Amino acid sequence: MQRLALHIICLMGMLCNCKAQTAPTSTDTTLQNKSETRQVDSVRESNTPSYRVLSVENTDTLRWTGKAFTGRHKNKGNTWLIKAVMKGMNPNWLRHALWVTVKDVWLLRDGVEKDVISVMAFKSAETRWSISAFKREKFMVEECKAPLYAVPYFIDGCAYIICIIPPSQIVGNEVRTLIDRKTLYEDVLKPLMDKPFF
Repeated sequence: MQRLALHIICLMGMLCNCKAQTAPTSTDTTLQNKSETRQVDSVRESNTPSYRVLSVENTDTLRWTGKAFTGRHKNKGNTWLIKAVMKGMNPNWLRHALWVTVKDVWLLRDGVEKDVISVMAFKSAETRWSISAFKREKFMVEECKAPLYAVPYFIDGCAYIICIIPPSQIVGNEVRTLIDRKTLYEDVLKPLMDKPFF
């Protein structure tokens, strides 16, 4: 029994001695953490999300008269979101008649994560007024509780707007959203435009 106790004490002494020799100092740990953080940040910056359209769930076509929505999908369409996007793009749009098509689209992000987004298309329904080119690249939809972003494109006199909750990353003390306009256009909007919105 004494021999077993002696072996246990000896092993514990060796273990404590090994831990004491290999335990990193606080400076070593801090430097290692900073290095790992820099590596992770640089990898994330170079990796923009990729998307693949899986299916189009719904397609709703409405008409905005300048005061209210009309059309057979007026009760099915997500009208509060359409109005919020119109207001975010240009509040003057709310005073004009517009054709609106909304597609609810299932996406696969980075080959792993399924996500639903809305893609809206706006076209003037008036002869004397048209949607003019704009410089907005993205904006947050204020009326939404989630961090929903609208990413607009101006193509052939129409406005196409992708509404998406983008992935984000933490850089330092701030959260940055990962929105790559070119990738969204190539991976999402371009395939959807194979079938006309209007």
